[in-house]
Amino acid sequence: MKKFIRHLIYILPIISILYFILLLIMPIGRIFLFSFFWKDDFLFCNYSNISNSYPNLKYIIFIDISYILLKNNIYDKGKFYIDSIDLEKISQKDKAMILNYYGYISFKNNNLEKSKEYLIEACKIDPSNFILISNLNYILSLINKKNPDNNSDKNDKLSDVIELENLNNLQNAENQIIKFKTEKRKESRINRYW
Repeated sequence: MKKFIRHLIYILPIISILYFILLLIMPIGRIFLFSFFWKDDFLFCNYSNISNSYPNLKYIIFIDISYILLKNNIYDKGKFYIDSIDLEKISQKDKAMILNYYGYISFKNNNLEKSKEYLIEACKIDPSNFILISNLNYILSLINKKNPDNNSDKNDKLSDVIELENLNNLQNAENQIIKFKTEKRKESRINRYW
């Protein structure tokens, strides 16, 4: 046992150094490392260099840049990078996340109605994303607290409809899983030899 622990103590630093070198070789790995060890300007220069070198990663990199900027409360630069993404060339899930970022920027600028519009659009694109749904419910609750008039009933109904759609999506997914399992069970009975 002591021999094993001694070998493990020698091998673990070697493995971590090799992993670090591997991350430095890969472009996404470099971004990951730079986001931890360096701050804003150097990180964004590196992001833009990598996005120029690897155009197929450009949209992923810009989404990551936007996330980091928004997380650090740098909304103008974050919006600049989000605006530079061509929404026609990215997947639906990425488009929903970008709309979520727009909703977040509007929320931080105290424009709750605009934030609600972006989040509703994002939920239409990706209705099973619970992050979008919870963000939208949060915005609707803030609108209800701000304006306790007849609009709150409309927002409550919208929130209920969104939650019902989410439950329906979950139920449909569960039904698909149950159907798949029963079909597999029937197939396995056919293939039995006893």
